[in-house]
Parts: sequence; C-alpha cells; structure tokens
Amino acid sequence: SSWFRYLNDYESIRKQSVFNYIDVFKRAVLVNPNGYNKIYLKESVKGILLADGFIKANLIGKSIVSIQVLTSEEKKNWGAENFKELIESILLENENVACVLLGAPNEIDYLRNLKNLVKGPIADRLHIFAESLSATFTLLNHSQILITGDTSIKHMGAAVDNLPIIELSIGSSHLKKTGVYVKDAVILQAKRSCAPCGHDNTCENQQSLACRQDIAPKLVTKIANYILGGSPVKKIEKIFASENLLSTEVYLTEFTGYGLWFATSICGQQDIVNEKLNQ
Repeated sequence: SSWFRYLNDYESIRKQSVFNYIDVFKRAVLVNPNGYNKIYLKESVKGILLADGFIKANLIGKSIVSIQVLTSEEKKNWGAENFKELIESILLENENVACVLLGAPNEIDYLRNLKNLVKGPIADRLHIFAESLSATFTLLNHSQILITGDTSIKHMGAAVDNLPIIELSIGSSHLKKTGVYVKDAVILQAKRSCAPCGHDNTCENQQSLACRQDIAPKLVTKIANYILGGSPVKKIEKIFASENLLSTEVYLTEFTGYGLWFATSICGQQDIVNEKLNQ
C-alpha cells in the first residue's frame, strides 16, 4: 500500500525518530498508549491437540528451545551453517534441553536438511515442528526460549507470557520499525553502515551476507545459555556492559513511560548499568 511505502521509504530517512509500526497503528486507531503494550492471541483446540501430542512424544522432561529458521526474505535468513553451530553448542552444553525447528509445511525439506547436518547423540534432541500457526503458538507457550529472525513467529512469540525472545535482525530487518513488540527481548544486529538495507536492495555478496556473518553463533549461544540458566533477561545487560563487540550490536527492548516501544544498546554501557543496579 502507499502507506507502507511511505513508512518504509520516506520515514526511514529520519533514522533517529522511527517508531515501531505497532505503535504507529495503535495510535492511528486511538488505542490508549498505556496499559496496552501486549499482543493477545488465544490458543485453539486443534492447535493444543497437535502441540500437546508432539510434546508428549518428544519433549517430556526437556526445556524447549524453539528456533524459527526461515523468514519471508532470503537476505533476512541467518543460514543453515550458523544455525547448525548454534544448535550443536546449545545441545552439547545443556543436557536437559531439546531444540525444535519451526516452520511451515512447505519448508519441511529445508528443515530436514538442516537437521541432518547435526550429528551424534545430540541429534536425538533436535526435532522438527512444521504445523499450523495455532499449533505453533501452543508449542511456544511451552517453550523456554524462542530464537527467530524477522518473521510472523516472532510477533506470535510476543503474545506468549514470559517467553524470552532472541531476535536476529539481518538484511532488511529494521529493528526500530518491526522489532519484537515485547519488553526484555534481546535483538542482535550487525554494526554496519548498510544495516538495515532496503527490501529492494541487492547485497553485493548475496551468498554470504556480511551482516549475517557478523552475528556469531557463539554470541547467540552465550545469551541462550544465560537464559536457560535461569537468569532474568532484564539483567542480561550486566554480561555485556563491559564489552564492546566489534561486529554486533546487542539491544534490549523496553517501553517508555508513555507506552512507546524502543530498543537500547546494552554493549559497553557499564556506567549506565551501575547506576541502574544502585537504584
């Protein structure tokens, strides 16, 4: 629509004053900014049956790390090798964890190929769930973490109470416009002048996007392990406060007192963190 073209193209020039689209649309329909900062979805009976059956067959007694691998745009995808390294690290370092690859039924071949890259005993704790959105929503309600690119599952995850979300902002993913609309989510984005790029822009090296490689699997694993260890996400800034990562920016999402969503960089912010801890 012409409205979205305006939001995507013209408003992006004002990079320091971009609002999350949900805040824009809420105010367009006169929704009170305070007290309505949550997305609400309701589980369906069919979705509950599908997800519960899957959990009973594969995930009893396990902490579930749900991973949305693909997005609607190739240059927003992190890539199979990066996910392989992430999954192997999480499973090797957490014996009580199972990883679940999420996707649509038409993505099943890609998910199977990714699953086959993971070898050894840990592969028994890697599963595929390519079912309906309603069933996926129920599975997310049983998950301990969602790791996702910029896609619909990310927004669905925002509707799950207390679900920690790690968003991988790659390519044309504009975290200030479409970042996951929830408090205390972690968003990773490359420190590059071209990030984010336009939807119609072609990367000079489409096969190995620089911004894709700048987000290291070890970094994502570090954040996931921190959450799996039971530490509150809002305190995650402590582990990055003294770090200045060369290639990646780490953001933590919040809401202002007026109910507006925003994301704050938490790397190298030791003075700010100390001030918060002393309050």
